[in-house]
Amino acid sequence: MKTNKQIEIRRSIVLFFMSITFCIMQSCSTEEALMQNEAIIKTVSREQAIQFLQQNPLRTSIKKAIKTNNSPNYDAISQEEISNSDQFLTVIPLLNNDKTQHSRIVLLTINDTLKNAIFTMYPDGEQKTKDFSGRLMITNLSGEFKNGFRVKDGFLVSQFVLKINGAKSTGTNKSASDDLGTILNEVIIPPRKKATIQINYIFDSSSPVYDNSTPDSFTWDFEKYGGGGGTSAEAEAEPVVEAEEDFEDKIDDSELNGKEKCLNELLSKNDSSYVKNLLTNFEGKSEFDIKIISQDVIISKVSGKEINGSTTAPVNKVIVIKISTSQANVNPNLVVARTILHEYIHADIYRKLGTNNTGTTEMLDFKKLFDTYANNLDKDHSAMADLYLDSMKKALKEFHKTQLTSDYNAYKKYYEEEPNDSFYEALAWVGLKESNVDAWTKLDENTKKAINAVSNRIMMLGKVSPCSN
Repeated sequence: MKTNKQIEIRRSIVLFFMSITFCIMQSCSTEEALMQNEAIIKTVSREQAIQFLQQNPLRTSIKKAIKTNNSPNYDAISQEEISNSDQFLTVIPLLNNDKTQHSRIVLLTINDTLKNAIFTMYPDGEQKTKDFSGRLMITNLSGEFKNGFRVKDGFLVSQFVLKINGAKSTGTNKSASDDLGTILNEVIIPPRKKATIQINYIFDSSSPVYDNSTPDSFTWDFEKYGGGGGTSAEAEAEPVVEAEEDFEDKIDDSELNGKEKCLNELLSKNDSSYVKNLLTNFEGKSEFDIKIISQDVIISKVSGKEINGSTTAPVNKVIVIKISTSQANVNPNLVVARTILHEYIHADIYRKLGTNNTGTTEMLDFKKLFDTYANNLDKDHSAMADLYLDSMKKALKEFHKTQLTSDYNAYKKYYEEEPNDSFYEALAWVGLKESNVDAWTKLDENTKKAINAVSNRIMMLGKVSPCSN
């Protein structure tokens, strides 16, 4: 028979776990509500902000990490617009001792709770245009990492997520002063949109990998009120932009023929270059050129079987991509396009890993990121699956609809539906899942089934070259 004390202890334990579950549910519902603009947000007044920060001063660790002195700049408090709302984000600059960064405390009341974060921008060298390029790091007032992003010319291109026991997560007690190379992975953000930040990614460290495709969400334009890349009014009026080579300028396609040449040209059109857009997440100059050629038949040195394409390591500063003519002739146009994009990624990995241009921040970042795949049996394909797959999926979807329109319409007519994301994901996985990369093995079974279920539709696509009409 249980004593009264045992019953009371058991009741306390049950209540504890109920409260934990409730908190988790509340956190998830708050995040979802923010994504859908269903949360109640309110502006934090100037008086509220000062009172809060006087009661919750910055700790020494965060002052050291972001190189700030003791005082927020209360004279420069501003209240900045939040899209799709009549409320404002309260922003307080920090008096940094280091001009290579710009830190701000941001505050907002969400569902009657005052939320806060430190939003720090680390520019890549001297900013010569009005659009910011560099890193964004978001911490709480104690300096614990909440979120991070990379920005290129005013566009979000990737997100930093924490490594926890080999898995990716966006919440931990790691400090902003830790070596980010050892605690962070970098994940591509496929839809490249102007660098506004959804509010939930500032205040909710449990948010998943960034999805800026959600329409009508609460967002903050962190560049609009003086946090951008322009160093002065003069720089904005007459930006001095360092000449930078285009990826296409380094490609020789003079020995490409037939259907593969046609599709390569469609993929590289200047007004909507799918090749360049797929690879710009890790930009940077490289001394290597790329030569893409047609070859009648290509045999894998590993399997001994005929394959769609191959890319070889640089010889005399030239990386050679070979596209199989025999395979291109029997494969659907969209499959050939996928092969070309796949091989360009291989080539770009060779360019970035082999470069001696160590002064380029983007190159160093890519090398550090690629080193995290050192223990994978197939490093290239593992990196592709993590860093490029979602971008590949979206590129193929857009290319199919805009450049292979008749084929896209034929699909809709035959299947009586538009091709869904699982279809394009199945196409993007070709050449990757066969390598049994971690990203594929970790997918849940329902996702794998959805992808495999539409795989048989791939070979039903149009095979006649779009340039033969």
